Formats: sequence, structure tokens, C-alpha cells
Amino acid sequence: MLSQLYAEEIRKNVYKNLMSSQTRKVLQQMSESEIAGMLENIMSVPINFSDYKISGDVYRTYFVFCWQTVFQELNITQSQPLVLEIASGQSDPVPQALEIYSRGSGTYVTANLNKELTRGMLKKTDSLETEIEIIEDNAGNLEDYCRKNKFSLAAFQHAVNDMIQTIAAHQNNIDTVNNDWYDILPKMIEIVDNYFQKDKLKDMVYEDFIEQIRVCSNLVEKDGFLVFNTHVFQMDLEAGYSRELYKNFINLARKWILKSDLPLIEKDITGFEKQWWLFLQKI
Repeated sequence: MLSQLYAEEIRKNVYKNLMSSQTRKVLQQMSESEIAGMLENIMSVPINFSDYKISGDVYRTYFVFCWQTVFQELNITQSQPLVLEIASGQSDPVPQALEIYSRGSGTYVTANLNKELTRGMLKKTDSLETEIEIIEDNAGNLEDYCRKNKFSLAAFQHAVNDMIQTIAAHQNNIDTVNNDWYDILPKMIEIVDNYFQKDKLKDMVYEDFIEQIRVCSNLVEKDGFLVFNTHVFQMDLEAGYSRELYKNFINLARKWILKSDLPLIEKDITGFEKQWWLFLQKI
């Protein structure tokens, strides 16, 4: 369903400014059904960007489309919406979607520790009319910067694994602020997967993980949402993640959060697979 709707948007040139000229040329020569089929192939498990030369652009714009759809389905206000994102790195689908959805009237705030990834995010969002604020601190400290009940939505775009990796890194004295993220990623994956294989993952990271979710819940307004997604990258499997853990990060988050005392309930949104998406509403 989402793949077909995405293809329709591509044919309308909605995301032309987010694509290279090569990608635009290729897509212009394809039918909607061909675009939808290609997207499904790209997003199959695991995602391998080498399968298509235009995979990166398609992946990026697909998630821009997904987050636009999320905002619409959850009735997020289009006039000056406030959206929070956790562990964005330099991945920009959420602010790009907010820009289109709110016509540049929104405010986007993200918590991002790594300096190099922060520079990358600033570069990608420099031309947006949306107000961009990057807080270079841990998500658990966001209440020091933002008032409670401020945001309509907190987004976790492929963030659960990054949150858990960062917790594990800090436990093992790995600097996630100044190091190149991709240089330290294999070691973080090794530590997390080792916790998982020894059945110690919850013991090691649950408390810090739930504290960060609690803070985000406090910052979201009543009836607002926390929205999570994940997907499986081939390069992360090659770096050491077991497929069993990697494909189940959303189910893991769902289990931990819903068994906690946080005032959150799950909502089902048509078209979004529960294996890869989690929608929580604050009550």
C-alpha cells in the first residue's frame, strides 16, 4: 500500500529536490507499478544499497514520504508543528517531511551527540525554512533544554538500535561524541550483540533506555505520539549484528515500553507493519 502511494508521489515530482538528476531521469522512465516494485526490492530484508544505483535517493525519499503520511494520519497540526527526533545522526527524512507537511512553518528539534553527524545534519537541512535546533546532548537530558508537553510528536527514525548502541558504548568507555560514528560502529555492534547472545541485553541497557523514553514522553503533549521505526541494513549484519536481534528492535522496544509504567498506549495505523513501526500515544 505505502509503496504504491509513494510511487504516485514520485510521478508527481514531489521529491525532485531531494534526488540527483540521475535518479530523476531513471524514475521518469518508470511506471508507477515499476517504481513500487523497485521500492519493495530495495526495502527487502536486508537493505543493500548496492542493488540499485539510485537506492540511496529512493530510500531517503521513501522515508520522507512515510513521515509525511505519519503526520497526516495522526492529525499533527500543519500550522507551526513542533516535532522532536531522537538519535537522528545525519539522517534527514523527518525534517524534510516536516518542511513539506507544514510548508516550512514547523520547528524541528533533535538530540544528537556525535559532532560529525551533527555537521552532516546541519548541511542537509541548511536550506529549509523549518526552524532547526540540534541539542548536542544525551536524550535523557532533554528536560534541561525543553519544556514539558511541548511537542506534538517524538520521532525515532531507525533509532532504537542507535540508542541501545550508545548506552552500551558509554558503559564501555567508547567516545560517541568525537569519534567518527562509523569507525566505532562495529565495536558497538559487537558489544550489543554480545549482550544479546548472553541474554544480558535487558539487564545492561533497559534502565537507561526506558529513562530516555520517559523523558521523551514527558516532552510530548497529552494525546501526542512517540513513533518508532527500524529496518535491517546488510552492512550492519556484516558488521556483526545477528539477524534475530536486528530485525526485532521494534518488538523489543514495544515489549519493554508497554510493560513499563509510562503513560503510553499502542495505536495501530493502517499500512504500517508492526514488525517495523511502533505508534505510541500519550494518555
